[in-house]
Amino acid sequence: MDTSLPNPKKSSITPETKFEPSGYSYIVLCTNDDYSKPPVVYRGDRVIEHFFEDMAIEEEYINDILGEPEPLIMNDEAEQAFQLTTNCEVCQTLFDENVIKVRDHAHHGITRDPRKKDYTNYRLALCQRCNLSLKEPSYIPVLFHNDKPISCIPNNMEKYVSLTIGNRRFLDTCQFLNSSLDTLVKNLSQEGPTHFRQFKKAFPSEDIAKLLLRKNEYCYDYVDCEERLQERQLPSKEAFHNRLTDEPISEIRIIITLLKFGIP
Repeated sequence: MDTSLPNPKKSSITPETKFEPSGYSYIVLCTNDDYSKPPVVYRGDRVIEHFFEDMAIEEEYINDILGEPEPLIMNDEAEQAFQLTTNCEVCQTLFDENVIKVRDHAHHGITRDPRKKDYTNYRLALCQRCNLSLKEPSYIPVLFHNDKPISCIPNNMEKYVSLTIGNRRFLDTCQFLNSSLDTLVKNLSQEGPTHFRQFKKAFPSEDIAKLLLRKNEYCYDYVDCEERLQERQLPSKEAFHNRLTDEPISEIRIIITLLKFGIP
């Protein structure tokens, strides 16, 4: 007779822990740093609602930028480079009367003062086909990693990859970089923080960067209410025990965690 316990003859899932969001962080980035913004960090109640309110504000900000594209601005050096280029700089096709050469430029400028005489937003000499194919998307990409809960465009019967709200398209980067963030950071940080341009702006010290460019320890079971987030010191070692994996935290990981928080 069936009971409330899982049937051992059937595959089943038994919920052990319910995770609720306690905060979020994001950063607005543009190829032109003049339009980029510093990181935003929020912690508190109404996390999901607050996040989408922030996204609506950012959408308005970005739409204003997209609505005023910068015209092509050439300087003497850029014009000379364009005239000397004989092949499309993307597909390498030779320019002739049938393959028209055009000037590709950054529609939102580059990270330099456009009022200066030597300013140019010219990028490459391209054929018309490549120039059209490099057209910037009309939507605003909002990138998450392994963000399954809010996805809604199926790539098969069970998996979903994106959600579009207004002009924002929420994309799961795990579909393109199919590894954990921990693995991706480890692979990219083998040469130090060189490849983490935005990260280096916030943490210029290489010593601190080495500590932060690894997966942080988090006491998931211990943080069960908002008041826990207001505590001014790290909890005990026992608080880092993970009930899902039944693994305690090691001494060396405790030391690394203390160093990250600047605790001697």
